[in-house]
Amino acid sequence: MFIIILGIIDLVVGIFLALSNNFQGSTIILYLGIIILLKALYSLGTAFGAGFYLDFLGILDLIAGILLLIVFYGIFTHFFIYIGILLALKGIYSIIMGLIQE
Repeated sequence: MFIIILGIIDLVVGIFLALSNNFQGSTIILYLGIIILLKALYSLGTAFGAGFYLDFLGILDLIAGILLLIVFYGIFTHFFIYIGILLALKGIYSIIMGLIQE
């Protein structure tokens, strides 16, 4: 169930990041950026604790969180759309894997 919740967070944040040009300066972008940054720190912290230092998915969360905070301050490029799509795909994958494991 925990993996499904994390996947839903990834999916929502990915969609908002892909469409973030429409939400510049919105507080929802700020809150989602903080949530995904906390998720990234958790992911990277547990990976580093286990001795796995190349956690690409945690790094993707970290990048998405930083980009959402940048969008909150009014800066947007079309590159953000691709990161949002990657994060949404990661969310879909996490949801499917969480459903399979239950």
